Amino acid sequence: MQSMKKASLLLLGLALVGCGDSKEVTSPRLTPAAISADKGESGQNHSNVDQRVSGEILFSPAPNTWELIAEHGVKHAKGGVDGDFLIAGPNYKMTGPIACFSVVGNTVRVAGLVQRSTTADVPPGRYVIWSQQDNDVAINRGEDVGRQPADLSSHFYVVFSPIDAQWHCDVGINVNTLFAATRGKVEVYPEP
Repeated sequence: MQSMKKASLLLLGLALVGCGDSKEVTSPRLTPAAISADKGESGQNHSNVDQRVSGEILFSPAPNTWELIAEHGVKHAKGGVDGDFLIAGPNYKMTGPIACFSVVGNTVRVAGLVQRSTTADVPPGRYVIWSQQDNDVAINRGEDVGRQPADLSSHFYVVFSPIDAQWHCDVGINVNTLFAATRGKVEVYPEP
C-alpha cells in the first residue's frame, strides 16, 4: 500500500511538471514502459493488469483547429486505476489523473479529473470524458491486410460529478462524432 501511495505521488508530480507555462504540447509523463511493467517479455498479461490504454491522437474537430488527447493508464484486476492524461488545443491545455476507463472491444471510454488547466472554461476539479477507437485490431487479426484505418477520438466533454464520469466509463455517454487521427494512435488491451 505504501508503494502505491509513493507511485501515486510520483505520478502526480510528473503530471504537474508536464503542466508548466510553456506553450509546447507534450504527452503525459506515465510512459508506455511504465505501463508495460505489468507485462512479461512476451507481452502477455502476467500480473494484475485487467485493462490498459496508451497513446495520443491529434485530430481536427473543426476546420482550421486541432485537438490532442493523450492518455496512459492501467486498470488493475484487484481494483484501481493508475494513469494520467493531457488534452490540448490551440488555446487550452489540461492535465490530470485518469479517474476511470473501460475497454469495450476496440473502444476505450475514459474520464479524467482536471488538476491543471489553462482555460477558465474547464477549471481544476472538473471531470472530462472522451472515447477513442483502436482501429488496428482488425489488422492484428489478419483482416484488411495492407489497409490501416486511422484510429478515432471524440472531442472532450465536461461532466459535473464523479458519478457522471464513472457512468461514462461503465456504460458510456454518447460523445457523438469520432474524428479520424491526423497523427498518432491509441492502443487498448485487451484487444478483441
